[in-house]
Amino acid sequence: MTTRLAFAAVLTVGLVASSAQDGYPGDLAKLPPVRSHYVKPPGLSYQLAAPLPEGGRSTCPVFMTVPAADVAAKVERLGRLLGVSGALISTGESVLIHDWGRSSPSPSESRWVYGSRSDGTIRYVDTARLFRAAPEGMRLPTEEEAWTIAERFLATTQLELAGMKRDSIAYVFEQENPIGMTLAFRRTLEGSTMTGPGGKVYVDLGSGGDVVGLLYVWRPAVPMGDYPLATVDQALQRMHEGGCVWVNIPDNATAVVLQESAVAYWEEPPHSRQDFIQPVYVFKGRAFRHDKDIGEANVIVPAVASTHVTEGAPPSGPPS
Repeated sequence: MTTRLAFAAVLTVGLVASSAQDGYPGDLAKLPPVRSHYVKPPGLSYQLAAPLPEGGRSTCPVFMTVPAADVAAKVERLGRLLGVSGALISTGESVLIHDWGRSSPSPSESRWVYGSRSDGTIRYVDTARLFRAAPEGMRLPTEEEAWTIAERFLATTQLELAGMKRDSIAYVFEQENPIGMTLAFRRTLEGSTMTGPGGKVYVDLGSGGDVVGLLYVWRPAVPMGDYPLATVDQALQRMHEGGCVWVNIPDNATAVVLQESAVAYWEEPPHSRQDFIQPVYVFKGRAFRHDKDIGEANVIVPAVASTHVTEGAPPSGPPS
């Protein structure tokens, strides 16, 4: 058992015992601030269109990430499934199988399966067929066919997929002709959707519906206990203080009017350190340039109450 996994087990047992004896909130460890991917521009204001409901919950589970197990076995199994015949290469945090192709050792014809021991990311790419023009007479599958192909493929990988839901389909075009499609699936935790760059599974389909790529970002984690949530008004105050995790609004907006909110979980991009998976508020509304509506606004703010977060500004910029 690794040090972090052992600590997580001890901490979880301690939280359960404390809650059983003393009642909520128990002896919950303080959390580090969620990393910020946004810098608030000067002059931008946030306001509520109307009082928003609190969502009927005052607490939410928090999860501690643990090192991924059996990554080499997962990479080997996926390699066999996809016919990638190279030798297994293990270098510290990474595991790789690389097949250079049959005709020549060219990167443009290679196929590889990669795994990360630190966060469990799995990647497969067939560079010879990834988003290349389809041969004569071949077509892309319909969207429903594509979902079925992707789900049947994922079911054979033996990867952890509990709580996975369909999210979106994106097309790749060459001279206005669709030559590939990427199907995105979202992870859920405790019934709440994951948001952020992580917590996703992407399956790339080429001509004829062949699987030509996979990106699996699904950090293993164990529950720590239920943490108190900030109120919506407290979340709004965090926005004014520049404490957003992520924001998607037009560049020239001067005000954001928030119309709805939901609780989700934030997961960082692959190969980025993340010790805890914490809940966040996802706000949706409209952006304004003075009095003119200029588009949609999406704002993500940390949701754990400040009493259970360590002091200091959240780290910003690309994660380490």
